Amino acid sequence: MYLGQLSLSNFRNYRRLDLELPAGASIFWGENAQGKTNLLEAVYLLATTRSPRTTNDAEFVRWDAMEDGIAATRIIGRAYRGRVATQIEIALMARGGEDGQLPKAAKRLRVNGIPRRATEMIGNLLAVLFTSQDIDLLTGPPAGRRRYLDLTLSQIDHAYLRALQRYQRVMQQRNMLLRRIGEGRATPEQLASWNEELILQGSAITTARAQAVTELSIGAAQVHRTLSDQREQMSIRYTPQLAEERRGGLPESVEELRQLYRTAIVRRQAKEIAAGVSLVGPHRDDLVFELSGRSAGAYGSRAQQRTVALALRLAEAAFLRERSGEEPVLLLDDILSELDQRRRAAVLDAVLATQQSLITTAELDRFTPAFLAGAAVFDVAAGTLRRVTPTGGTAAGDQGSDAAETAPAVSQSP
Repeated sequence: MYLGQLSLSNFRNYRRLDLELPAGASIFWGENAQGKTNLLEAVYLLATTRSPRTTNDAEFVRWDAMEDGIAATRIIGRAYRGRVATQIEIALMARGGEDGQLPKAAKRLRVNGIPRRATEMIGNLLAVLFTSQDIDLLTGPPAGRRRYLDLTLSQIDHAYLRALQRYQRVMQQRNMLLRRIGEGRATPEQLASWNEELILQGSAITTARAQAVTELSIGAAQVHRTLSDQREQMSIRYTPQLAEERRGGLPESVEELRQLYRTAIVRRQAKEIAAGVSLVGPHRDDLVFELSGRSAGAYGSRAQQRTVALALRLAEAAFLRERSGEEPVLLLDDILSELDQRRRAAVLDAVLATQQSLITTAELDRFTPAFLAGAAVFDVAAGTLRRVTPTGGTAAGDQGSDAAETAPAVSQSP
């Protein structure tokens, strides 16, 4: 699987972009704040319909377009499985924002020109995104780790995505009812049907996450051994809230898991009514990353944390490939700059094994001459792309004006 074409209209700092992408490696080279990361974000949006950087879709709309009154953004990609092409499209229309409020955006999804829901669009393009912020998966709050699992599983498991969407709607309604009970405007007996639906969807989510983490942990440990020269043992543990209810981990059968949920909900019902929120379920679960039995987030150095995050992403790519039978597009956002030569070589070896990789960098000298010779290189400046041919001086570390020869522009900015 690879992305053959990418078109952007009023997306971030791009007024207009029409880009042909080859299979293999493509490098987007330029100074910071020129639009390199925006390109990877657009591709990830096409794959997951969600951004790793924001939850407000209105932020995608180019600011100048908002001022001009044309608050519309369009992202179009053409994904290829063999010779079969699929056109994926996301259209956004920003609205509101008066009186100092942030604008909101209405989102429309299309596949081959036909309106689709997220569950029908996700999976037409698979992508793995690795950024310098991935260390936050180890050191940040649990919500980021749950979001990681949700985005990863949603790409290849539509049943999981449907259960997740249903669970979120049920929890919202249940929380409203809990608040009404606390205010004396409803009775606890009214929770029964919402409890069962929460248990049904929550059990499906917990089961899928637990299996995925088991597979990811095995793959990440193998990658990490290579990256760390066998010096450390990495592991990932899924820590569901229900583990507090039962020693020895989760039960093996789905019915036992559901019963465990029922017991936990009954035990916490008074606290839930007092708090006005649901206190039991996968929305309170977490992941733990360990190095030789110790928390990588709490005790690992930055270099160790970086290596763990890298191993996770490479394991994720293998996980998506194994589950779907398709090669995901690898999106690497300026990651080589913080890696030593050995880890850099390991990353580039992994990149060479993928069908397509899109890589951003501010320094071409991080790549070997051989790698550059086999890659498509684009210079990125203020939302404009040019295909360039790196010279020998670039690989040696020269970042001056003679670092590359330019080809005709592939994108025009106003």
